[in-house]
Amino acid sequence: MKKIFFCLFFVGSFLLADSWRDLNELHKDLKEVGLSHKQEKEVKKLFKEYHHDLKEWWHNNEKADAMMMQLFVKNELDTKEIANKMKTIHDRKIELDLNFLKDLHAILNEEQRSKISKDFGEED
Repeated sequence: MKKIFFCLFFVGSFLLADSWRDLNELHKDLKEVGLSHKQEKEVKKLFKEYHHDLKEWWHNNEKADAMMMQLFVKNELDTKEIANKMKTIHDRKIELDLNFLKDLHAILNEEQRSKISKDFGEED
């Protein structure tokens, strides 16, 4: 039983380990790469949309956690159903992140992307 709780906790922690901190750091770094007025407006809109998508994802994730705990209390534990739900949650988060990165990539020029990449990597 401890293994199941540990796995659920580990996977849940893994999915969002540092995403909010990283998002805030990225937003700060973007202010230092010389964005044009147009880029600033586009970046602001992008972050707003991404934040909205993440809030929706969190809400759906909480529903999935509740459903997994309902499965857990049954006499037979359906690990396949839990695994499928966890995969769906993880896949959706990856999709959100990739769309965000694709849109951010389109907004920034090569020099700005390079600076962000170097600045972001230095903090680790």
